[in-house]
Amino acid sequence: MPDTGAGTSLLEVARTLRPRILAERDRIEASRRLPEDVTRELACAGFFRIFLPKVYGGLDLTPMEAMEVFEELARADASVAWCVWNGNTHWTAAQLSSEAARTIHADPDVITANSTRASGQAQVAAGGYNVNGRWSLVSGCELATWMVLLCVVLENGKPRLNPAGAPETRFMLLPSEACEIIDTWTVGGLRGTGSHDVVVHDVFVPNSYGSGFTDPYVLPEPRYRIPPFSRVIPGLGAMALGIARTAIETFYEIAGVKTPQRTTQMLRDNHGAQVRVSQAESLVRSPGCFCSIPWTDSGAR
Repeated sequence: MPDTGAGTSLLEVARTLRPRILAERDRIEASRRLPEDVTRELACAGFFRIFLPKVYGGLDLTPMEAMEVFEELARADASVAWCVWNGNTHWTAAQLSSEAARTIHADPDVITANSTRASGQAQVAAGGYNVNGRWSLVSGCELATWMVLLCVVLENGKPRLNPAGAPETRFMLLPSEACEIIDTWTVGGLRGTGSHDVVVHDVFVPNSYGSGFTDPYVLPEPRYRIPPFSRVIPGLGAMALGIARTAIETFYEIAGVKTPQRTTQMLRDNHGAQVRVSQAESLVRSPGCFCSIPWTDSGAR
């Protein structure tokens, strides 16, 4: 799975945007969401199409290219990185019907929000499903024009079982205007992610706008067989590394000007501080970190 030029280009854009994002951090924190102008800028640059297949207008980056982008964004602001990462969980794009995928992504700047909590119900109906439910922690829901919400499938009022005997679950894709957002996101960390609750009341979703992990693949390329969570979850580690790098750099700035109370020694000359920052540097730079392990899956792109 070799690197692509698109990955290098997007990483450079992320680096260029860093001062812009840093200047918006207070506004992001205060408003508990990403500002509309910042969101549009990110969307136009392609940050919400990182994992979207090329056939639907995506950048289709490799996992390692994406990790570098998430890490770079997290160095500027964790909420921005989180919303971009979460907006790239195109869980079943390779299994979604071509009709639905092309409709949803007809606008190249479209943003989706999702929930993998099966807290909704999709009652089987003629030609589709009647969807009801409430989903918590739907990050970036105020930014999205489409919602991707996991539901338990009901048939004749009872959960429909999969071949393993467990309740069947499917993602239901529906326009954001068919959903209600409940303001619940009053938190201390990641305030800017706007991870409110989303409610759906008896909305019909056609069969072609439902998708599941066990559906047949519409797109045949081997890279889409990488398990969805294996593509997405490493982004959490990448963001943690970006946050850690900024924390270390911020400490360097403070240590160069601060003298702790009850001492005449500057913080940068304190032995304990030197030991702890060197330990932090070692962890972030560790060869064991996933960001330093080359992707060698010969069966993928």
